[in-house]
Amino acid sequence: MGTTLGWRQAEGFLARNAIDLAMIDAINGARTPESETNNIQVGTCGRLTNQHGLDWFVHAATRLQAEANWIWVGAKTDSRELPDFVRRTGWVDNKIALSCVASMDIFVHPTRWDGLSYALLEAMSLHKPVVVSDIPPNRAVVQHGINGFVAKNADEMEQYIRALINDPELRRQMGAAGRHYVEQNHSIDSVRQNYDTIYQNLANAIAR
Repeated sequence: MGTTLGWRQAEGFLARNAIDLAMIDAINGARTPESETNNIQVGTCGRLTNQHGLDWFVHAATRLQAEANWIWVGAKTDSRELPDFVRRTGWVDNKIALSCVASMDIFVHPTRWDGLSYALLEAMSLHKPVVVSDIPPNRAVVQHGINGFVAKNADEMEQYIRALINDPELRRQMGAAGRHYVEQNHSIDSVRQNYDTIYQNLANAIAR
């Protein structure tokens, strides 16, 4: 006599990373006004490793050295992996790092592999247009041409950064779209509501 194995279809829930937008806005409100900024600032945030796309960053920064100021938030001040013209902050706490990102005009995230990056979500919440590498976690939040650009190689990353440097309105539009995405999907309030739904559904399932 045969045996049939069966299962009920499980219902899945997506628990998103949460961003404290009130804290982000407080930091963003204290940033240097654009009118006082001497040049476009392009940068990234994180550990200075090959995982974080050091080679792509150096490629773009070297090609666009004359068109922007460059910064790597979190890179050791004595690091030799970066060109001399790239500013390095050393390791700083989260609020200082966010303040540095708030002063950027373009945020670059060329990571080779990663989970969903808080640094990327925080940059988007700060109204920054983003240029990211083409990996699944980045594609999950960056809609190419809408709230940022997704680059398949270092040359494309350079191309997209140059386009943003030369187009203030594009920077503004993409930055606004990125902020809207975070508000809709990753704010603490929306994530809390999602968890409330998960627990309520679990409670209902147990009660049945």
